Amino acid sequence: MIEPEELEGIVGALGAATHEEVINVVKELAYERDEDEPLHEEIEIMCEKAVLEHLLETISSEELSEEYDKCEEDVEFYILGPNAFPEYPFELSEVLDILKLDKREIDSEKLTQRYSERLKARLMELRHNIDIYSENVEKGREFYILGPDPFPEHPFELSEVIAILKPDRCEIDSKKLTRKNSERLKARFTKLKNNIDKCSENVEGSLDIPTLERQYSELLNVYYDYDSWLEGGIADMENDILALSKQIDSLGTAQDI
Repeated sequence: MIEPEELEGIVGALGAATHEEVINVVKELAYERDEDEPLHEEIEIMCEKAVLEHLLETISSEELSEEYDKCEEDVEFYILGPNAFPEYPFELSEVLDILKLDKREIDSEKLTQRYSERLKARLMELRHNIDIYSENVEKGREFYILGPDPFPEHPFELSEVIAILKPDRCEIDSKKLTRKNSERLKARFTKLKNNIDKCSENVEGSLDIPTLERQYSELLNVYYDYDSWLEGGIADMENDILALSKQIDSLGTAQDI
């Protein structure tokens, strides 16, 4: 079996060679060397590896000089790649004569155009993937904002530090902020109501009245904080939250607490 460098030499000697021509040359070389005939799969694997390592590249008949435009359009040709270091087998010239294979010329301008387009396509794909990754990172990032109970003090040196670091000021979408925190409060409300219902039904492992009262007090405080903090408020939850207090009081009365 030939060495990878000899494969490059075969392609280099032909200028551009079809896969079938490469197979025929390799088999004829084995015959001339009195070696076992290599399997098609072995040659294909070697060719594929050479292309992956850019020892060989592939072109179409369009990149050949005009005198070869009679070639079928869908036929691919191997040519030497940028990482090639070809070695020309001693028997190669005789084999090429036997198979009656001539050297083909490549149109350098068309070749440059083809590979420029390939690189541009890869560039666009990579840029697209970077943009998608960047968007996902932005979506996954968490940001700190002032809460409903802040009393900020701005360090004297802050304006100088910001001028040095040049961070971009982020604007907050008040509607989205209100919606997000409303959903959080509703989730806490639902959880507390569920705990109260379990206590009412004497479900095993349910919370006691003091714990429910503490959770209710925390929820009510957060509600009033958020209602005054968020643009437009969230007044639609107030009656539902206050109703929980009556339910807890009723439970306490029933249990003589």
